[in-house]
Amino acid sequence: MNDQNGIYFLSSSDNEITNNSIILNDNYGIQFHSSSNNKINNNNISSNDYDGICLYYQSLNNTLKIN
Repeated sequence: MNDQNGIYFLSSSDNEITNNSIILNDNYGIQFHSSSNNKINNNNISSNDYDGICLYYQSLNNTLKIN
């Protein structure tokens, strides 16, 4: 829990976020900005003030499963 995004990627690629609880953030649970080819699997992403996952500005080819 924090007053921003739970996880924020800026111009980052080939990351994997797996088996986490990303909850109660004041913005997005996870936000990608110009970040591609990431894998987001099997996370509890809930009760964030904005969307759970935000793919913003040229965040391409990301894989999201069982979140």
